[in-house]
Amino acid sequence: MAATNESEPTYPAAMQMFTLLRLLERRSTRALSFNDLAERLQVNRRTIVRYVKVLAACVDTDDGRPVLRRELRDGEAWAVLNDGGGPLSKGIFHFAATYAASRHLAGKPVLDDSVTDVLDDLRGGVRPAEAARILSAFHYVPFGPKDYRCREEVLEALVQAVVRGRRVEIRYRARGARRAEQRLLEPWTLVMYRDGLYVWSRVLRSGDRADMRLYAVERIEEATLDRASAFTVPDDYDPERTFGRTIGLWQSTGPVEPVELAFSPVAVDLARERAWPGFQAWRVEPSGREVLVLNVPVTPEVVSWVLTWGPTVEVLAPASLRDQVTTQLTAALAQYASPDGALDNFCPANVPA
Repeated sequence: MAATNESEPTYPAAMQMFTLLRLLERRSTRALSFNDLAERLQVNRRTIVRYVKVLAACVDTDDGRPVLRRELRDGEAWAVLNDGGGPLSKGIFHFAATYAASRHLAGKPVLDDSVTDVLDDLRGGVRPAEAARILSAFHYVPFGPKDYRCREEVLEALVQAVVRGRRVEIRYRARGARRAEQRLLEPWTLVMYRDGLYVWSRVLRSGDRADMRLYAVERIEEATLDRASAFTVPDDYDPERTFGRTIGLWQSTGPVEPVELAFSPVAVDLARERAWPGFQAWRVEPSGREVLVLNVPVTPEVVSWVLTWGPTVEVLAPASLRDQVTTQLTAALAQYASPDGALDNFCPANVPA
């Protein structure tokens, strides 16, 4: 890879550039117009110009030429893939995509080892200089990651259960509990959230009863895989549908309701840069403040999330959320105003037990 003064592309941008190259590879002419690429990738034409510039500067063919070039044809700009070497989609970009996607697994037993094996296989199709560049092109910064060094056997059993559709019996100590209890699970999905792992499972109970629960992996003291058992996940199950409609992991039985948050000017840009679950609209108050409208259940995690914005946000609706935020802020202030700083009966909002 050649050096470039361009800022590093984000992971989504890298994936779109990978798709751009695959589109060119599949064309018999190995060329597409900028306008056609913009339509296919559903991005602005200026974005295609930037992608082509980055790829031409950073990625070379086996014989050292830029991977693609820009041509003018009848007054229109085209991206043309240069010949040289094997299919790009089997080499550098597969390695880059896998490496970038795996960074948040670093330090996770079992999962980290498996990803390392895949990366070692893919590295064989990438030149050493390109591989070295990729290793520094993507980096993930964890924020208080959970420690699973004593849970390797638990994770091994859970991964086997999820992948092979096998039941697993666990000893689980809920938050605040003095001792662990036995549970029989049919694990559907390992969920990664805020540098922690959770297992979304069907819990089997006596009397043919069952319900869905989320368990924090670090609180599973022991896990025994039942290799003789088998279960199937429903065809209509989609983890994106299960977890994509709420803020955080909390599975609420309460109603979805409009949440209106008025942001001060210093925080609006930060809030607009994210795609929030349940997004409905942004509107502007007569005062000029911008209001984010979401349709989500009001869970403890929503309260916790609102509190992270501090004085830059005001809850306008619903009243129940406004009251909960007020209670939390009052309790926090009392913590500093109290002579001994003690709040014996206060329990902050948090993620599921």
